[in-house]
Order: sequence, then structure tokens, then C-alpha cells
Amino acid sequence: MDRKLRDRALLLLGLAAVVAFVLVRVSGRQPLAKISATKPVRQNLVSSINSNGKVEPISPYTVRAQLDTFVEKVYASEGQNVKKGQLLLVLDVRDAAAQLAAAKGKLLSAQDDLRSAQTGGRADEAARVSGDLAKAVAQRDRLLHEHDSLQRLLTQGAATKEELAANELELAKARAEVEKLAAAKQEFMRQVSLEASRAALAVQQAQSGVAALE
Repeated sequence: MDRKLRDRALLLLGLAAVVAFVLVRVSGRQPLAKISATKPVRQNLVSSINSNGKVEPISPYTVRAQLDTFVEKVYASEGQNVKKGQLLLVLDVRDAAAQLAAAKGKLLSAQDDLRSAQTGGRADEAARVSGDLAKAVAQRDRLLHEHDSLQRLLTQGAATKEELAANELELAKARAEVEKLAAAKQEFMRQVSLEASRAALAVQQAQSGVAALE
């Protein structure tokens, strides 16, 4: 009798294990995805917008004059429908026109100064600086050539030490003059560069003034 009870108990335990295993496997499965489908049909699409009937601009813009003046004539009345580019009113711009003419003259002058600075400064001044330096360089080279010749002649007894000393004194002066004029030319070019920058700024300012008055 005990053996039968034990066998039944083992059988029940085995069945319980099998049922638990099946329940675990079933509970771990992902649920099936539900797919909704519809059949397409031909019909009219209607889209409506509710409004109060008031028309307003997308980007409001305030019309105002860029200068203090008087209105000469008005071509539009309050509440009138106008089109793009339509003339609304005419201002008295005689004073602004005079200022514009003066601004254009100033712009031309600034442009002339800029062209002069960009081409190396005033032509006469640039030619004078370059010419003085070229003359000094030629004088130095001539004295240097004479110095070499006097040294050779001195070794041959055909020249004196006094002549060589006089040449060396003149050569030293010529070298100093070349250094001075080279520095002067360098300073002149630096000033030209500064003038070009100032002239370019003056042109920009004059152009802005002309554009504002126009």
C-alpha cells in the first residue's frame, strides 16, 4: 500500500513539473502583433479654415521718411487699396539733393586719394624719393670703384695715401647718404600704406553717406 502511494505521489509530481514547464514556455512567448487594414476608396478631400474675415499683413511695415522734410503731394487716401510699387506721396528733397551732390563729390575725392595711395603715393613725390636714392646709390658705387682702383695704384706707387684717404672719406659720406635715403623711402612707403588704409575707410564712409541720401 505504501508503495502505491509513493508511486502516485511521484507521478503527480512529474505531471506538475511538466505542467509548470509548459506554462513557463507559453508565458514567455511574445504576443502576436495586430495589423489594422482598410480598403482604399475614391472620394473628395475637403479642408476648411475658420476666420473672422479680417485681412492682416504677414509682416507689418511702418513707412517713414529717412530725413526731416515736408510732404509736397499725396496720391493716396486713407483706406484706399494700393498695389506694390504704387506712388503714395512725394517729399520735398531739394535739401537732400544738395547734400547728395556734395556727398558724391566727397566720394570722388576719396576714390582719387585711394587710387593714388594704392599706386605708391603721389607720382611726383614717389619719383623724387626713388630718384634721390638712385643717385646716392650710383655715387656710392662710383666711389667704391675708385677706392678699389686707388688701392691697386697705391700698391704700384701710382697713387698716394692722401688720395685714398680722401676717397674713403667721400665713400663714407656716400654710404651714410644711401642709408638715410633708404630709410626715408621706407618711411614714405609706410606712410603710403597708412594713407591707403585711411583712404579706403574714407571711401567706405562716403559710399555709406551717398547710399543713405539716395
